Amino acid sequence: MGKRGTKPLPTSLKIERGTIQASKIKQEIELPVISLYPEPPERFNDYSKGAWQYLLPKLMGFKIVSETDLFQFENMCYVYGEWRKACDEVETGGMTYVSDKGNIMPNPMVHIASSMFKGYNQIAAKFGLTPSDRVGLPNTATKKVDPLEELMNAANGG
Repeated sequence: MGKRGTKPLPTSLKIERGTIQASKIKQEIELPVISLYPEPPERFNDYSKGAWQYLLPKLMGFKIVSETDLFQFENMCYVYGEWRKACDEVETGGMTYVSDKGNIMPNPMVHIASSMFKGYNQIAAKFGLTPSDRVGLPNTATKKVDPLEELMNAANGG
């Protein structure tokens, strides 16, 4: 049975959200983030490579991917590629097929696509790629710097 309750947030995420409490700071292992873009693995299909090439630079920009995270990220991209392949199979073969006995049967690729999609979402949540995992994060991209405030801070030594 898994752990109960909400998952603990990393200290860096609490600081980013502004919800850190000094009395509850836990010592975390700080792993160095990757700075050089690694190429996608050769075994990837085109969908997996596309996910790698699209997502990794964005995650590297947030400085949240360490070398040890690459294994999980690789799994996520692989599962995404397999999900897309299964979706293509369903699209061409349909949701059902007629068996040798004339019975209408569900296409097995529907189940495979469903399980791959669930697996992708579970891993994507760990990287903050689902909307519910981004709730509460400040939008730093639209944060404007007030030139007067910046000048005053510089004059005050801060």
